[in-house]
Amino acid sequence: MIVLYGGDRSWRLALDGAFRSAGLAVRTASRQAEFAKCLTDALATDAREGGALVIAGPSRDDEAVVRAAVAILAPALQSDDRVVTTTPGESITEIVRRAQLLLAR
Repeated sequence: MIVLYGGDRSWRLALDGAFRSAGLAVRTASRQAEFAKCLTDALATDAREGGALVIAGPSRDDEAVVRAAVAILAPALQSDDRVVTTTPGESITEIVRRAQLLLAR
């Protein structure tokens, strides 16, 4: 399962649609508490189905929230290349392709 966190609604919706079109399960969040719930839900689901992948939005604030929450709730994800940070201007297609490669490992 993929968990998206970002303050930009249009970015979240575009990625949500792209991942769903690719047949991937995805949860989105725009607030810290919502992200924490999505992350814990994904970890519980992925204990049965595989590995979770967390994608942070392109702003530094998005990345800081994701890194802090993962450090507390899912420290194992930090060392497993399961937290992806995006960059401003990175296309939706590039993000989806990178996520698919990481999930295939």
